[in-house]
Amino acid sequence: MSGTTASIVLLTYNQAAFVQEAFKSILNQDIDNIEIVVSDDCSSDATWDIILDVAHSYIGPKKLILSRNTRNLGMVGNYAAAVEQSTGELIFMAAGDDVSMPDRCSKSIRFWIDNQKRYDLVAADALDMSLAGEVLRRKDSSNLEDWTTEKWFRRRPFFFGASHMVTRKLLEIGPLDSNLPYEDQCLVFRAMLMGGCVRLPIPLVKHRRGGISQKLGFQIGHRRAEISRSMGFEIIELEQFLRDAVSLNRRFIVDDLIKQRMAYCNSVLTLFKSPNPIKALIVFWGSSEVPVKDRYRYSRYFLFYPVLAIAHVFRDGIRALRGKA
Repeated sequence: MSGTTASIVLLTYNQAAFVQEAFKSILNQDIDNIEIVVSDDCSSDATWDIILDVAHSYIGPKKLILSRNTRNLGMVGNYAAAVEQSTGELIFMAAGDDVSMPDRCSKSIRFWIDNQKRYDLVAADALDMSLAGEVLRRKDSSNLEDWTTEKWFRRRPFFFGASHMVTRKLLEIGPLDSNLPYEDQCLVFRAMLMGGCVRLPIPLVKHRRGGISQKLGFQIGHRRAEISRSMGFEIIELEQFLRDAVSLNRRFIVDDLIKQRMAYCNSVLTLFKSPNPIKALIVFWGSSEVPVKDRYRYSRYFLFYPVLAIAHVFRDGIRALRGKA
């Protein structure tokens, strides 16, 4: 690994209960020639104080760069701010509530070198960890090297950004839209347009569950709002895909695929946003961009959301109880 420089960006926000373990797992990496950039997104709890305490108690050769945003930038904005302060040829993503294995960086770098530095993104497997820190099972990424842009628009692969290592050149293609909820989808797609991405079939991160199942309650229209939000985010994502394809002179490969998916998202979004529900439903059922099975599925939420909301509350409650058992 001589001559290869690497940085880890640890992104934190209101993770006081977990950040000490996350930070120490980065400091305990079994290679010393690595740069650690901690970027806190203006936490309102004790996260930043804990980061400072851990850093001040560290005695070792790893280079530390600590940064706290003066305002909340969101996930993608914080990622960009951290990357800007890094200098490594390779960049690891780490979340403030996850735990990296001691050999995460060394094994990822070795794997990349053994593959002739071909890939611009390496996605390691992970271990599924409960909110309390119990390891539950193994979580395997999809074999990203088997994915094509055509296959992407039929079915997206499974992966998690907190286990990724990327090349700097992948990030230098252009900035990511700060309105994106996450960076990982766009980076994997960008890698597919470049040198490719690959799965490293070794669990190198303990990926903590977020506790979303604990947020129960009767929320009429919640699923409708969730669908609208999801479609809105996907449109932003598709616009990012297109910008990246243009930058890489690969637009001819994905142009039609992106246009088709954009039409799909806009049709669904129009259904849920229209002030005239009956007219919107008629137009939606006449749209060729959305397959019949999806027209039926979205129409259910459109027409029967109070009943479905109750069903979702019961379903989520049962899942939460099973998770605690």
